Amino acid sequence: SSTDGVVSLTCQCAGEIKFVHISCLAGRARADVSNSSDTNWRDVGDLADAWRQCKNCGNIHEGPIAIALSWEWWNWAATTQAESSVFRGMALNGLSNSYFDNDEFDKAIALFGAVLSWQQRNNPSFVKMRLTTLARLSESYLEVGQVDEGLRVIRECFPERLRECKNGADMPPEMLTYFSERMLELRLF
Repeated sequence: SSTDGVVSLTCQCAGEIKFVHISCLAGRARADVSNSSDTNWRDVGDLADAWRQCKNCGNIHEGPIAIALSWEWWNWAATTQAESSVFRGMALNGLSNSYFDNDEFDKAIALFGAVLSWQQRNNPSFVKMRLTTLARLSESYLEVGQVDEGLRVIRECFPERLRECKNGADMPPEMLTYFSERMLELRLF
């Protein structure tokens, strides 16, 4: 009930409910996750929503609150989940994405590298997560002016994406559009 560390939520909540401690938000997410076993989650995305989404209005947290909650999510996963747990990988990916979404690309680059390493060690067949991570990694490199690295990642990822589509993988078409537009923009075709 202390006012130390109180933040104003970036969601649609108003009034007294708009002001909360990050530790209280994290505690609520931990409780939601703890009340369900791994097998009770309908989708891994439900776990992410426990950490990213306001329980009152349903909006996704943004800005420093999103980053702080992503760190709390990662701390929970790193201390309660096995190295190979998909929940641990999702937490690391969520942390990476929170920095990316807040234009902190240097931090995102390091974390996306950690996500790719985790995937290679624990779940190399999780293609959708790998391709999304590579897309965001390439965009991060381009945003900080490391064009050669960004292009290297695009060149690595685009052919892989085409192979997956050819093999009938269930991938979002917007990824193919992203890579096609990016390669045209950068004159790689």
